[in-house]
Amino acid sequence: MAEINLDYTAFSFDQIKDALKQVLKNDGVITDQNFEGSNTATLLNILAYTAALMNGNISFMANEQFIQTASLRKNVMKHAKALKYRVNR
Repeated sequence: MAEINLDYTAFSFDQIKDALKQVLKNDGVITDQNFEGSNTATLLNILAYTAALMNGNISFMANEQFIQTASLRKNVMKHAKALKYRVNR
């Protein structure tokens, strides 16, 4: 089995899909696929779509963990409360 080098900074659907294709091509297990217009392409699309959604959700949740980047009012209020700031509603 070949060594797998993934780009963990790829966040877009196309970047993730290209990385998955490259892993499958380099692996050597699947040798007769062109990954376009096949069942494998459909599976790659599903995996890339799921990964892109997860990246977006994780990025959003990470931003909400800090008062400087939080955008939802309830999260800003929670951060303010933790800092003993009294908020008038």
